[in-house]
Amino acid sequence: MIGTFARAGLILDEPGYVEAARRAAEYVLKTNRDEEGNLLRASRAGKAQISAFQEDYAYFVDGLLELYRASGEERWLQQARTLADTMLELFYDEDGEGGFFSTPADHANLLVRSKESHDGAIPSGNAVAVDDLVRLARFTGEPRYLEKAQGTLASFADPIIRSPMSFSYMLLAADALRHGETGPSVGDLRGILAVRVHPDRVGLRPGAVVQGRLTLTIRPGWHINSNRPNDENLVPTVLSGDGLDDGLSLGPVEFPQGVEIDLPFAEAAMSVYQGEVSIPFRLELAEGAAAGPRLARLQLRYQACDDRKCLAPAELPLVLALHPPQPGAAPVEK
Repeated sequence: MIGTFARAGLILDEPGYVEAARRAAEYVLKTNRDEEGNLLRASRAGKAQISAFQEDYAYFVDGLLELYRASGEERWLQQARTLADTMLELFYDEDGEGGFFSTPADHANLLVRSKESHDGAIPSGNAVAVDDLVRLARFTGEPRYLEKAQGTLASFADPIIRSPMSFSYMLLAADALRHGETGPSVGDLRGILAVRVHPDRVGLRPGAVVQGRLTLTIRPGWHINSNRPNDENLVPTVLSGDGLDDGLSLGPVEFPQGVEIDLPFAEAAMSVYQGEVSIPFRLELAEGAAAGPRLARLQLRYQACDDRKCLAPAELPLVLALHPPQPGAAPVEK
């Protein structure tokens, strides 16, 4: 519910929904925790009891991450991070095959600790945990979250292959881990930046070059540093092609000149991008490369700021589908 209100508030620009999510999260953090800070499952009249299960942690972390995305308040990311670390400590199968047990090791009256992985009417705790960890890795830059997400997916690989329909949410999390958000229009997880790739699908033969373009749409009230932000302590906007398929290379990227603005926390004017920005780039397929479809995986690294603060640098994965030209198609630029 917390995540739903936060998402609705962000998408519909309705602050009341975000405030409802904020109040609910504050209640849980204040009431449904024991002296060590661990979650308790249920509360009534201000009194909580029953140690939380793994799915309780996973779903609450999801809600806190959505609240962070909608509000921009760093405290929700920190709380999500703390509870995710607790979830890893209490439930992750460190000594076995990976993945999360439903109950902690000291849970009473259990002969065997089980792992819930099938997505039914609601996603499983393991599926939500993978999604949580992928987002935490993107927000914090800590590889250990990705390692645990990968370990969880690997632990359920065989049943996923046998019955993929039973793992729909976990497959979505796996796709986010593998490719990031893909498609012709991609948005960051906080709604600050949307990126459209033109074209999103192109015919490209060996030895040819294709001209592409990114269109960045930046949320009002926010900006991202330009490619040359005028301050060595700020992270410039960069487009890279790390991990491109064999034979593919990223050519010159034509970053536009930024707009210079004065901000209270900066001593000198900063060069930034605001509103809508167009960034041309070139992709080349080597002369001797094998023909056939492939994906061009690009990464846009940027740092978003408002008039009071700058967020941690982030990286947005972008995917461009390449395929052999159709017979009779116009030639690709040489």
